[in-house]
Amino acid sequence: MCVFVSVCMSVCVCVSVCVDPRTTDGYWLRSPEPMMVAVVLYLIFVVVVPRLMENRPPMDLKLLIIAYNFILVAISGYMCIEVAVTRALPLSLYSTYCCCCGFIMQQVVKETELV
Repeated sequence: MCVFVSVCMSVCVCVSVCVDPRTTDGYWLRSPEPMMVAVVLYLIFVVVVPRLMENRPPMDLKLLIIAYNFILVAISGYMCIEVAVTRALPLSLYSTYCCCCGFIMQQVVKETELV
């Protein structure tokens, strides 16, 4: 139990210290509560809805699924073309380097200097 508490405390300290300023205004990222509420609602939905739908006839979703698949193929094709064009441009502003890695490393260095 003591190990679990110490791990939880170290995670809380890390989360409070290594905060990316770009995410401080995000509703889902501000604190763990909104995400926990979403998970609980999801679990309730997964348990309750199948019981409500037990005695109902199945819906005919064939046309909807076909339309969804076509839209998904079109979006995926667009993304592939966009990535290919972006990477092919000589002086592209796109970088494969993770932009947040530098921020996290700066925070870690600051924390080790304070200790």
